Order: sequence, then structure tokens, then C-alpha cells
Amino acid sequence: MRTILQDMKSACLCTCMVWGWALFLLSSCYKPVDVEDPQEQDKCELTVGVCADDEEGLYPTLLCVYDETGKNVFSGRMTDDNPELHLSLPWGKYRMVALSGTDYYVLPRQYTLDAVIEQSEAQLPLIPLYMGQANLSLSSNTAKATLLLARQSASLLPILYNVPDEVESMQFTLSTLFTAVSMQGEWLSPAAVTFPMVKEGDVWTTPQSVYMFPSKSQNTVVSVQADCNGQVMYYTFNVSNNLHAGLDYGLEVRLDEAQEAYTLEVNSEGLEDKTPDTLLVDALPTHYPALWHNMILAHIALTGEDEADLLLLSSNEWEEVYSAYSAAPDDALCISSQYVESSEALGYMLRWTVPTKAEAQLLHSLYAGQHLYALNEVLSAQGMPVVADVNDNGKVIRYLCSNGQQTFTFAADNSSVSKAGSKTTYRLRLVRRLHVKRQSN
Repeated sequence: MRTILQDMKSACLCTCMVWGWALFLLSSCYKPVDVEDPQEQDKCELTVGVCADDEEGLYPTLLCVYDETGKNVFSGRMTDDNPELHLSLPWGKYRMVALSGTDYYVLPRQYTLDAVIEQSEAQLPLIPLYMGQANLSLSSNTAKATLLLARQSASLLPILYNVPDEVESMQFTLSTLFTAVSMQGEWLSPAAVTFPMVKEGDVWTTPQSVYMFPSKSQNTVVSVQADCNGQVMYYTFNVSNNLHAGLDYGLEVRLDEAQEAYTLEVNSEGLEDKTPDTLLVDALPTHYPALWHNMILAHIALTGEDEADLLLLSSNEWEEVYSAYSAAPDDALCISSQYVESSEALGYMLRWTVPTKAEAQLLHSLYAGQHLYALNEVLSAQGMPVVADVNDNGKVIRYLCSNGQQTFTFAADNSSVSKAGSKTTYRLRLVRRLHVKRQSN
């Protein structure tokens, strides 16, 4: 441990890492429990729950667990009355998938790992589909996992103005949207999606927002078919925006002779980062690395007598993550977009990001070198997976940064940030910057 004054005088601290007993990939919240002698027990008593940014409609939630071969070894439901499931699983690696909001979708007969959830052609969903996924490596007697349910659909509320009075009915078509998603989170079956509109006063719209899977490309084609006294009129617009899961869109279309006047408004209210720019605290932290409000504090930079910028390090760590140049270029960003850590003392859930190049260089300067124990002691004391510089064979371990485009290491003799490869997988540790201010009495 060191004080801020000591930080100004010395260059760095360092860490060594080994994997903890449970590793969660993609969207998962991590809570460690005491580990007994592995020789005494070869099963793990696992407690599973779910969380979401939007608690409305969280339950019922279906949970499916798959072993290393892809076999479904457990399926069960969480409800308001029973929000947790208790499983007894042999030690090993598992994949968990949780689903909520499935009422408007065509569900598979059997929930295999390759099963597909399809959008119903009869009626567009009026509530969003939620999905959470995690990979676990169980090697302890007890463990707890909380899956973050992320919204898989975008909502759209279209409004058409200047529609001729003679129009009797209207059809609204978006091209091209995905219409299915697999249990592994893969978007499938791109197609045009059509739904009817109704007249409300002087405009045509839908009774409420409709929920659709994201669009396939950056360009979304909007087509409007209007039936007027037996004659069909078509209006077509090219919108240079694609629909993203989790966002709410308002699309206002004003019909005229040019058929080109429209406005697209993206409303992300309620979905933006819930963390305030400045957090008021009773007292500023004084040293690092340290456990601060159940989170790992990696660095403190004073910005005033009563203010400081903090760099937090995620309690969780991921292995075998693909770079931005691989066949799965969004792997790291997908993990960071869904990962949260909750602090009851601070009263909100923190969102995390892939380290920037500057943050990676800072972490290396602080935690690579001759004091490998400092950060490692804080992590291991909480039962969290610790950071590693080399593997058992002495090979340098590299972590992703710069949105998965570059890598860095905690090894003392390798301080360079280098371009990530296209075929190699890497480790990932997320960070969170937070500005804090001491509130006056």
C-alpha cells in the first residue's frame, strides 16, 4: 500500500496474477465465496440470479446451463417469488444463457445451444427480449453468479405526417433487419419487416412502440405503402442509421412530392451511463491499490484539495478474448457494454470500458516490476481473479486495450503497447474512470 505522496516519489507498483475459482465471460456479475480443499468435494453448489438496468419485466426468466460438450444439463425458471436458482454441478466449465421477455417470440422446442428464437410474423413484440450469457469455470465447493440481462431489441415509434386524407390503410416496412437470434447471441435471418399503421388524428402511427432486432447494415431502407381508393402509393426513404439493440428510436416521416423529407431522432434516455460526472463522497481515498466501496481502486490523481480522478479495475477478468482484427471483432466491446459492478454503498451500478492506450500504459507503469504482490494481495484477499504477467511456461501474457485493437502486458521487461493479432486471443481487464468530490459538512 502507498499514499498519494509516495506515489509522487516512486514510479510503480506491480502485480502477479493467477486465475480465481470462477471466471465469467460476457455479461456477468462476480461474487466470490470461500473455497474449501478441492480434494474434499468435486461438486459446486452454485446460486444463480439475474439483474438488469431495467428491472421491469425481469421475471419470469429462463435459465439454461450447458456443459463443455454443449449438452443442456439444466433448465429452470426464476420468478418474482423465487429470484434465485440453486444448482449442484460437477466441477468443470459451463455456459449459461438466461432469457426474459419471450412472450411475443417463437421459441424452440428444445433449448439446445444452437437453438434459435424467432420473431413472430403474426405480431411484432410489444415488450423487449432480454438475454444474459456467461461462461463459468467451477472449481470450488460454492459459488454465486449474477447474469446481467441486456436488451436484444430496439424500440421504434414511427409517425407519418402530411398523409393524404383519402388514404385508407398504411404499411410500414424496414429493410433489412435480423429476425432471429441464437442461444449463443448470434443474429440470424435478415429480412424486411412490415407492420401496419393506424390513423390517430392528423398522423399515422402505431398504437405503441414496437420492438425489433437490430438492422444488418449501416443503411436502413424505409418503405411506406399507402392504399387510397384502390390505388397503391409507395414512398421510399434511405436512412443512414442502423438500429442498435437497447436504444429507443423515434422516426418522423413527412410525406411530400419529393418523398425525401424526414427526420430521425434517437432517444437513448434511460439507457445512457447512469454514473454522474462527479460523485460526492464523505472522504477521498488516500492510498492504492485498495478495496474501495467493494471495488478495486488502481490509481488516484488529485485534481484539487477536495477532488480526485480515480481509476478502477474490474473485479472480473476474461480469457481467450478476440481482438478487433479477428473474426469476432466486437468481442471485447460486447463484454464491456454488458458488464456491470454494483456498489451498494455508492448506490448505483458502474459501467466499464476497455482500457485506452494511455490507461494501459498507466497500469503497466504502476503494476509491472519488482512489487508484483501489491495489487495481487488486494484481489486475492477478496477471492477475485488476479492479474498475471506470465503463464506457467514463462510466456508473457497480453491484455487487450484500445477497443481491442492493441495489447499491453504487466510483465516488467515489456512495456510496449502493440497491435493485436487477428488469430491470437488475449485476456481482458476492464477499467472505469470516476471523478469524486468531498462534500462539505
